[in-house]
Amino acid sequence: MIKKTHIVFLSFLCAALGGCGSSRPLAEKETSPLTVVTATDLHYLSPELTDYGTGFMRMVGNGDGKLTQYAPEITDAFLEEVEKLHPDALILSGDLSFNGEKTSHEELAGKLFKLQEQGIPVLVLPGNHDILYPFAAQFEAETVTRTERVSGEEFRDIYGSLGYQDATGKDEESLSFLYELSERVWLLLLDANTEDAPGRIKDSTMQWAERQMKRAEEAGASIFTVTHQNVLAQNKLLSQGFLLDHHEEMEQLLKAHGIALNLSGHVHIQHIAESGGLYDIATGSLTVSPHRYGVLTVDPDGSIAYETKPVNVDRWAEEKAGIPGEYGDFEALSKAYFDACTRKKMKKELEALSVSEEELAQMTELAVEMNRNYFAGMTKPEKEVTDTEGWKLWKEKGAELFFGKYMDSMLEDAGCNENKLKIVRDLRP
Repeated sequence: MIKKTHIVFLSFLCAALGGCGSSRPLAEKETSPLTVVTATDLHYLSPELTDYGTGFMRMVGNGDGKLTQYAPEITDAFLEEVEKLHPDALILSGDLSFNGEKTSHEELAGKLFKLQEQGIPVLVLPGNHDILYPFAAQFEAETVTRTERVSGEEFRDIYGSLGYQDATGKDEESLSFLYELSERVWLLLLDANTEDAPGRIKDSTMQWAERQMKRAEEAGASIFTVTHQNVLAQNKLLSQGFLLDHHEEMEQLLKAHGIALNLSGHVHIQHIAESGGLYDIATGSLTVSPHRYGVLTVDPDGSIAYETKPVNVDRWAEEKAGIPGEYGDFEALSKAYFDACTRKKMKKELEALSVSEEELAQMTELAVEMNRNYFAGMTKPEKEVTDTEGWKLWKEKGAELFFGKYMDSMLEDAGCNENKLKIVRDLRP
């Protein structure tokens, strides 16, 4: 994989502005920048499905740091920020629900409908947790009870007016669709989580997608694609199960049609991968610290800028309830929870090693800090890591553990800021 510079010059991005003549709701914006907000992996769980008791809290505490117990508050704060920003579209690229609960889907869709009523198109794509997921459940004390899930058809029914209704192209074999944001910018959302081909974009859908790409070329429009799973590996250890099953074929297709940008998620870390002029931006999970979403700006000349913004839950709570600090400094709470989840994993990883309490603490705290920074897309320069006593202990005593290898993989992005990307039009003749 070619190392990204985060500022790149690409002439093929800048399609001509001549369209195919059809009227589109945003045609009047052809001379102004377009703004798209992208978020992913909300893992929304309806409060109706949990009592937030010991069983539920123990279950979520064994995860990667998702604050599922605050998913409604995070989602509401996020949607309020989107309403104030008033972008040309909001894209949610999968894992909308915690584990595919019908009640969660219906409740989230209701919130999204209200946002769309404010004139902001909302485009949704299912993730691997959203359709017929086997662990859809509700929680009460120590009891876990299966709850109703949704099929692909039911997903389309629930979210039908969010993208699908106004799509200019729909795939009959999946929930993939084409949305013409303007004459010059089209969005192609590709579903890799159908009931009969989970984790894979079907061959028939790939053929349909290529036809849409050719349509865009004929219309002089630039296409950006959206997937839930990654097209490019975001981390060498986080590839199996995170990449599309046939990611090489997908990568080749995008490159063949001059597509420079894919928006994805699934891996939960904030990261940008690049290969041969193709960028795959994996925006971090909205429910994982630091709760960021992406803002994409497309200028009239074809230039693209991406940056992340954190959801301010405390500000939302204060505005809604008039009580400052209702969540006890949510940013600090979230960070502490994420770190606690990492420490729990470290305890399991390191318990078999012969190390002193002091050495254990040094190894653990370095791992916690690196993991927090990595998920946030902000890594330290390599020297600041490798000169620490904790790193030396990891190399001496824990290099063969999973987390030892994972920390090595983090260093491949040492010093990088994965929260910004600029793709600039090449004006040279």
